[in-house]
Amino acid sequence: MTPKDPGPVPCPRPGCPNVVESGTGPGRRRMYCSEACGRAVRKLRSSRRTPDTAAHDADALRLVDDMAGRLDVLRTHIRAGDALAGLRQVVELTSDLECVTAAVVRQARDRGHKGLAIAAALHISVDKVGRAYTKDRIVRKMTQRRGRRAPGPAPVPGGIPRQAGRTDPPAPAARPDQPPGRPNPPAPAARPDGEPRRAAAPPRRAHPGGEGGSGRGGEGGGRPGTESGPPGQDPGTALASALSHLQRTGGTTLRGLAAEARVSASYISRILSGERSPSWKVTRRMVHACGGDPEAIRPLWDAAHGRRPARAGSLHAALRGLYLSAACPAPEQICRTSGNALTAGEFTGLLHGSLVPDWETVGAIVGALRGRPDDIRPLWDHARIGQLARATTGLVPERRTPRAEAFG
Repeated sequence: MTPKDPGPVPCPRPGCPNVVESGTGPGRRRMYCSEACGRAVRKLRSSRRTPDTAAHDADALRLVDDMAGRLDVLRTHIRAGDALAGLRQVVELTSDLECVTAAVVRQARDRGHKGLAIAAALHISVDKVGRAYTKDRIVRKMTQRRGRRAPGPAPVPGGIPRQAGRTDPPAPAARPDQPPGRPNPPAPAARPDGEPRRAAAPPRRAHPGGEGGSGRGGEGGGRPGTESGPPGQDPGTALASALSHLQRTGGTTLRGLAAEARVSASYISRILSGERSPSWKVTRRMVHACGGDPEAIRPLWDAAHGRRPARAGSLHAALRGLYLSAACPAPEQICRTSGNALTAGEFTGLLHGSLVPDWETVGAIVGALRGRPDDIRPLWDHARIGQLARATTGLVPERRTPRAEAFG
């Protein structure tokens, strides 16, 4: 039996003085006095952050940070050839990825995204989203993940102890690309002027073509392999990282960037993820749209496409590109990671200066920026030859100790 109509009731929209009249026809009675009030209330509900949203965001960020640390451990195992330990890390990463997926699904729901949109982003059906990512299952996954992070310190490759409460070790403090089996350099002694003396850099590997060679491994040239020098970030990854940093700091949306570069937004997304390597024309348009310097990106683009042209200013531009690829860390952090090869002021001068310090200094900075020293050495050779040529022709006086004056 239909309950008795209570008559006119106040509109549930906060602040609305109107009343909702009782309906005269069949069906449910109206909830709001007008469609405008109904839309306003629904919009308010969808935009209001739930009390747990901040905690959910923190969970997702913590999981991603843990995955990043575990990837560093996996990279260390792969470089050392410890395949079984690497496979164990892969298993842990697979479990972490499932937890991250659940955390981001919960984050999407917190922001009002519907199941259809979430399913489309995951490339699965709406029914599977509803079954696999219920609220209870997500909470259970997060609880299990926190329990898995509970064990205390445990040894990892290289003898670095784990931090309490983490299953992943911290990033190596200095020279993260130090090849296994090579002894660490001695601690730097203090300089007479009070500045820390830079640590002695390991001896440079000779290039196949001689001391002033191009530094390409193998007979065919092209991109250097992992055997061509100390391991570092892949050139294609470095280019994608630099472009991603420019896009984030420039505040340009993917659609806006795509319009400026005259390509599709999906193609821009694949470029920024490293799945596609764009032409120089598209790259230059992207950099201009983000307010960046194309000359700083050009050496990264050249390396990603297997090219190594040495031009005037290429060394400093390449270092600026690596700095962008590393997301522009604080100069003090680079100094610590490089074993105090430079002071913070000298590092800034190296990025924007015109003179060339010694190779040991440049090589240490390249390693700290996760670049490949063998990729940068030809640019340093070219810049050094140009500096010496100017000195011998009397354009500039020859400096026997370039490090003391290279940063003005």
